[in-house]
Amino acid sequence: MKAKKECCRALYKDRTDENGERYRKAKQEAKKAVREAKLAAYDDMYKRLDTKEGELDIYKLARAREKKTRDLNQVRCIKDEDGKVLAIENAVKRQMERLFS
Repeated sequence: MKAKKECCRALYKDRTDENGERYRKAKQEAKKAVREAKLAAYDDMYKRLDTKEGELDIYKLARAREKKTRDLNQVRCIKDEDGKVLAIENAVKRQMERLFS
C-alpha cells in the first residue's frame, strides 16, 4: 500500500508513461494484497464459526449487519412539550406530527 501511495505521488508530480506504468503495477499488487488478506480473514472467520463459540458469533455478525443497514436519518427519540424523552416509535411519530403539522 505504501508503494502504491508513493507511486501515486510520483505520478501526480510528473505524469510520465514510466510513472504511470509503475503506478498501475503498484495498484495491481495492492489489490492482490488486499484480496489475499480478505481471503485469510474470511477463512479464519469460517473456521471460527464451525466451533461452539462460533455459533454465538453468528448472532454478533447478524446484529452488526442489521446496524449497518439502519437508516441514520431515522429519529430514535425526541422530547415532548414537558421535556420527557420519548423513545417509543408511536409516541415519537405522534410528537413529530404535532410539531410539524
